[in-house]
Amino acid sequence: MVKAAIVVFILMFTTCCRASNDPTRPLSWPTVGTMTGEPMSRIKPSLKSIICMTTCAAVINNRVMSIGDKIDGYTITEIADSFVLMTRNEQEWKLELYSLDIKQ
Repeated sequence: MVKAAIVVFILMFTTCCRASNDPTRPLSWPTVGTMTGEPMSRIKPSLKSIICMTTCAAVINNRVMSIGDKIDGYTITEIADSFVLMTRNEQEWKLELYSLDIKQ
């Protein structure tokens, strides 16, 4: 019984060690021990589209947002036809849509 427990422990330990050096993990995933103290919800929001009629609204993280709305700690300060300005902790971020002009 003790030998079986030791074998199980060794197998679990080697599996944990291999998982930290997984060569098949996506490059964008952080490795074990390199994650920062910033929670995952603090990743910069993703701008999907901008809709402008009389005023502009933006689709950010699949939610329709307007000026003054907050998302994940960011406050939307400006929405133009091709970009969105957001602030958090007195810093400003500019989210832009891809340009429709394709250069050849």
